[in-house]
Order: sequence, then C-alpha cells, then structure tokens
Amino acid sequence: MTYIKLINEQTLNMVELKGKLDSIEKRDGKLSSRGEKAKEYFGYSIDIDVKKANELKDKLSKLEIPRLRERHFNKILDIMPKNEDMIKAIFVGENITIRSEDITKILETVKEYVK
Repeated sequence: MTYIKLINEQTLNMVELKGKLDSIEKRDGKLSSRGEKAKEYFGYSIDIDVKKANELKDKLSKLEIPRLRERHFNKILDIMPKNEDMIKAIFVGENITIRSEDITKILETVKEYVK
C-alpha cells in the first residue's frame, strides 16, 4: 500500500488557483473536464487580477486583526464582502469573534478593490 506524506498544506484563493490552472493549461495544452469547469467558473466570479489580489492580501495582513490567518484572508479575497453581514458569514464556522471596528477596517480595505 502506498503511503502519502503531507509535506506542506497551504490555502489558495480563487485568483491564485486560476493562475495555477492557466500554467497547467500552458504546460499540458489542455485541462481536464473538472479543470475546464473550474476555469469557466473563475471567469464569471473573479473580478480582480493577481497583482491586486496580492496587494489586498498584504493590506489585510497589515491590519493586524487578532487571530486572522492566511486562510481567512483568502476567504475574504474569494468573497470580496460588501457589507458587515458578508464578513460575519465568512466566520460563521470559525471559532473567532471579530470586533465591529475590525469589520469596518476590513470593509474599508476591500472597498478599494471592489469594482
């Protein structure tokens, strides 16, 4: 039986995943059917490019909101919340309480990048 050892676990946002799919498509010439469906979905749902996504991720991390991790920043990037309820929905399944001041900081930062 084959044993698989997990070396690194890293979360990706949809912008990064779309970039990885593009590089796979260039390398292989064609994506699998699941890859094609994912790429089609990303075409409809992503309104930000890689450079701006990385800038936003950096700005969110510089806010220094307690207990927020990279996976939370990626979820914020995926959803691009427009109001407090959308931010609260991101953290429903998490064991995190975010103060209203921090929610306001997140919204102000994200609004700079929302089209």
